[in-house]
Amino acid sequence: MTSPSKFALGFFALFAAAVGLARGLSDKEFYRLARMKKVWGRNEGITFFFLADVALPLVMGLAYVSSGVAESGVLYLSP
Repeated sequence: MTSPSKFALGFFALFAAAVGLARGLSDKEFYRLARMKKVWGRNEGITFFFLADVALPLVMGLAYVSSGVAESGVLYLSP
């Protein structure tokens, strides 16, 4: 994969993490969060929702963005 596609994938994953966090913290309960809480209980449902919709996209987004930066050569100092 080239650097621009890694940047795009990384920023999309960060966007997905932000949307998941906004849905989790919203006053109106998101249907997926409500189903998870109903199936697994309150604490486990919130934990699974956070891991699946916030933590995993955040980690993947940071990994792809940092990989794209490293491959682009922007950080290399040239004399």
